[in-house]
Formats: sequence, structure tokens, C-alpha cells
Amino acid sequence: MFFEKCFFVDRVCRKGDAHFIHLVYGNEIVQPVTLINPGNESKMPETSKGEAMKDNLRVSVAYIAGSIINKKNYSSLIDQSQNRTYQMNGNFDLGNIDVQNHGEGSKIIGMMSGSEVSFFHSVENVSISLKLNGTDFKGHDNGSDKDFTGSVNGKSVKIYDLGEYKNFYYALGD
Repeated sequence: MFFEKCFFVDRVCRKGDAHFIHLVYGNEIVQPVTLINPGNESKMPETSKGEAMKDNLRVSVAYIAGSIINKKNYSSLIDQSQNRTYQMNGNFDLGNIDVQNHGEGSKIIGMMSGSEVSFFHSVENVSISLKLNGTDFKGHDNGSDKDFTGSVNGKSVKIYDLGEYKNFYYALGD
């Protein structure tokens, strides 16, 4: 079936000022994603604003950005600041993003359209947006409400976290 590897919006629900979408991926229902109405960003729960970007989200960004920019699927990613290897695999077909981080048991799903990338991290219940420009990228973590920039040089990925004012380095593995 052609749509077997796509995800679809099953339904949109509203509760107060927030909208929730329920995504279906194949036959699996994915956790609801919270959307904020434009102009109502101030109503976002305070607990999710102002925190630092989480390490596992940076790992996901590094893996996804490196895979898309290099047009290659990798089997692992090394977080050089923590000297830790993550077993991961991804599929980036037809504008869809489907990544598994086996170490933490997370599923990351999203979409690509031209240079625009957005994805949802199942463990953190957070969405991330990226804008690609050649081997460089910039993006926003909606969980911490922080921006970041980065670049890919072969199998090396560097992310500069604008919330922590520091670089993080990763290596992609075959």
C-alpha cells in the first residue's frame, strides 16, 4: 500500500485555547500533539518554557539533520560530550520522517517539505522545527522554547544551543 509509511491526522480536538491533533502512523495511534492557537503563545504552560533543551532532543536533531543533509540512513550516533553511543535507525521516504532511538525507546515522526523539517519526539512529547540551508541548519525546540543552530560536515554534526550558549558535537555511525 502506498500510504503505509505515512502518518495522518486522525482528528483535531479542542480544549480551552489549545488544539490537539491525534496522529495515526500505519495502524498505530501516536500520542496527541498539542498545538497553540496563533496569538495565544502566552497561554502555553509555564512548565514547558524556559527549561534547557534536553540531551535526547539534541541527539534526535543531530541524527535527523545529519541523515537528511547527507541523504543517508545511519545506524548509530555518538554524543561526544557524554561519550555515549545511541543505536538509531531512520527512514526518510516521500517527505516523511520515521526514526527510532532504540536506547531510550523513542519514536520520532515528522515531515519534510523543501528545506523545512518538523518532527515530534514521543518520549518528551515535544515538537522540533528545522530550517536547512546547505550543510547548515537552524531550529526551535518547542518544549524548552529555545533556538539552536548547527552544521553537518561529513559524519560530524555540531549543534550550538542558544539556551545554554554552548556547542555540542556528534558523530554519525554506519
